[in-house]
Amino acid sequence: MSQVRYDSEFGITHVAPKDGSLDLDEIEDGEFYAKRINLKIYNERALLKEAFKRSVFKANFEKAYNQDEDIVGFRKRMTTVEREEQEIKAELEKKQKAGLQKQIENEKAQKEEALQYWREKKKTKTRAKVEERLKEYQDKKETPTFASLYHKSRAGVEYFKANPGQPPSEEVLMRMSQRINRSQQNTEKGQSMFDGNS
Repeated sequence: MSQVRYDSEFGITHVAPKDGSLDLDEIEDGEFYAKRINLKIYNERALLKEAFKRSVFKANFEKAYNQDEDIVGFRKRMTTVEREEQEIKAELEKKQKAGLQKQIENEKAQKEEALQYWREKKKTKTRAKVEERLKEYQDKKETPTFASLYHKSRAGVEYFKANPGQPPSEEVLMRMSQRINRSQQNTEKGQSMFDGNS
């Protein structure tokens, strides 16, 4: 059936010339090329392509012109769009880095400020405590009962508990008596010199 359709479509007929001889090679070549053409026709019919429309072609071209990566990339390379986009991107990255650096510096400044405030607070508290302790000591020194109060205080009790009182040794008594005697002698000597000059 296909051969009949092929022969009818291309009108291939083999009529012997008057001399009654046929060139079989030429006929074979003609049929070969005719079959190839026929095969292409069948393929085109099988695809069932729509008729060409200018509006559809224009719409597809505009869509590809604005969205296709190759076309858009080529347009950018041929103009300053790509360079401008790179500059804008670099500027944005620079601003982001600057903002991040500024944020880090602000956080560092806040931490330093908080630490400084804590130091000042601790210093003030320590100063007040020391002044209070010094005032307490001064008040105790000015009272005639400082020794008795010290013995009764916690520090005094702990000190005398760790260092109980002991009588002086003989060496200490001897040295004290020597110092007293020398002091008396010097006093008497000075008095005699004063009396002789008068």
